[in-house]
Amino acid sequence: NERSSPSFTPDVWFEGQLNEVGEVKIRKQLLPRESNATGPMIANFKIRVFEQGGESSQDNFSIKYHPFEQYCGVSVIKNSYGHPTYGINQNVPISVASISKDGQPIQGKQLSVEIFKVEWSWWWDEAESYYRNYEQADAANIKDTRTLSTNSAGKAGFNFKTAEWGRYYVQVTDKNSGHVSGEYFYCGYPESDDDYLARRAASIVPVMSNKEDYVVGATV
Repeated sequence: NERSSPSFTPDVWFEGQLNEVGEVKIRKQLLPRESNATGPMIANFKIRVFEQGGESSQDNFSIKYHPFEQYCGVSVIKNSYGHPTYGINQNVPISVASISKDGQPIQGKQLSVEIFKVEWSWWWDEAESYYRNYEQADAANIKDTRTLSTNSAGKAGFNFKTAEWGRYYVQVTDKNSGHVSGEYFYCGYPESDDDYLARRAASIVPVMSNKEDYVVGATV
């Protein structure tokens, strides 16, 4: 899953007095559905108890936490060189899957799939630009949308084909559980554009000088 993992800060669940037998019961949801969690997580707990005399004791433990009852995944089949890169008007095989939190395949699961054409971002702003909020993306950037139903192995697939070179992002959503997953792939090269060479030539400005040698500080 290429979606960025959210960051969390410590949360105080309880601070107060224990009951007459020295106990307290706490019931609270670990994460809201809209937390953008990407998969199973580890929740770390710290418990501290202070006695009236000033003595204290502490316990730390961790549990595996599933923010979703069911998960979905997507994979762009790699080419013969091991990269998710394909040519213009070439079939891009895309596979999706659905499993329970126990890892069992789910048959007949309806998964929503969308493919977006995205810009080429520098590594430092990718997390903010394309790993989130695709549902608010400009409709012009959506190149394919469909709903797939998984087979007995919990999988489904299709081929995507485009005449536009560029970078693409395929996103699969389980609208029942709320889990979202995605992956990038690439189609073609800039040279695939018919007017690429003309645009490149138009951007080149020839420069000539009237002397072969110059000294530092001379006017050119």
